[in-house]
Amino acid sequence: MGLSEVQKQTAGDTEHKIWEIPKVLIVHLKRFSLIDGHYVKNDVEVTFDVAELDLAPFLHEKSTHHNAALSLYGITDHSGRLNSGHYTSSVINLISTDREWLSFDDESCIPCGTAPSPTSKRAFLLYYKQNDQQQQQQM
Repeated sequence: MGLSEVQKQTAGDTEHKIWEIPKVLIVHLKRFSLIDGHYVKNDVEVTFDVAELDLAPFLHEKSTHHNAALSLYGITDHSGRLNSGHYTSSVINLISTDREWLSFDDESCIPCGTAPSPTSKRAFLLYYKQNDQQQQQQM
């Protein structure tokens, strides 16, 4: 094989699999893009799993984890632009028995009752965790 064959570009696919389910998974949604030397906010509406995020399709075939589901426990929203924006959060109260959702905005914290909408133009960070049963099985 000559040097020209080695240097020739070919199309290929790379696949990465998860070996172990993380205790916490933080999903960062890329909301800012550099276009023509300027950062532009991406306000596309995203849909995400509120009840359960199933990582089973991403697990390595030889992984010993059988339950690959994670639960959403928090969302950080961003409104505004890169240089002038505002962050708010919705978080489930993991200490209380009713698992109520709380909304945080600067100094205020108010109960919001139900889980947030599964679609959002402002979602910036999504926080998932293993459920309590999964964590006990790993100990």
